[in-house]
Amino acid sequence: FLFCARFDKNLLRQFLSVTLSDCEIDSRNRASAILKAIGKELDLSHIQLDGQLCTALGLVLKQCEELSKLDLSHCQLTDESLDHLLPHLHKAQIVK
Repeated sequence: FLFCARFDKNLLRQFLSVTLSDCEIDSRNRASAILKAIGKELDLSHIQLDGQLCTALGLVLKQCEELSKLDLSHCQLTDESLDHLLPHLHKAQIVK
């Protein structure tokens, strides 16, 4: 499954931005829906990920069983942004 063949990266960015909700159950349901859509590879390269988007991505990755590839190259990640992702990066076989 190639992520780029199905979705535009900017569209995924928009989905991530609405993942977080005041209701934890809604957030988990939205994160699950994103996981079903992305499959085993997630390419977010060259998409600027701020703290809020990394929080949402962390929620998605938290529910992920495993990814074959996670590409976060050129995402302008800060130390704060990485704090949301680091606990979940081990779920990907390859992280860029």
